Amino acid sequence: LERIHTAGVRAVPTAESPWGIWLPDGRPPGGGVWQLPGFDEGFFEVQDEGSQLISLCTEAAPGERVIDYCAGRGGKAWALASMVAPSGVVEAWDIDVDAKRQVSGARAAQNGA
Repeated sequence: LERIHTAGVRAVPTAESPWGIWLPDGRPPGGGVWQLPGFDEGFFEVQDEGSQLISLCTEAAPGERVIDYCAGRGGKAWALASMVAPSGVVEAWDIDVDAKRQVSGARAAQNGA
């Protein structure tokens, strides 16, 4: 939060998810959240709070294997990966071909997968 505040963007913790932050003023000036400090380093992903809560409800633990059969663009899969790290595995599947490309492309590299 401190790095985002330093960039002049108001950010507050989300109401339910212990992981989330909310930008009450909407999109930051100059574009989007991908321009905020920490995004390029993979410190955060854009994800709605509901998806964060779904990931938390799985109670996935380090070393486990998790299958996400509705991975979409990978937000929940990345959250699950952080839960099963460092030795766990997340398999992300989706019927949408474009979504699958996003899960395995630049976002995967950015997230260290």
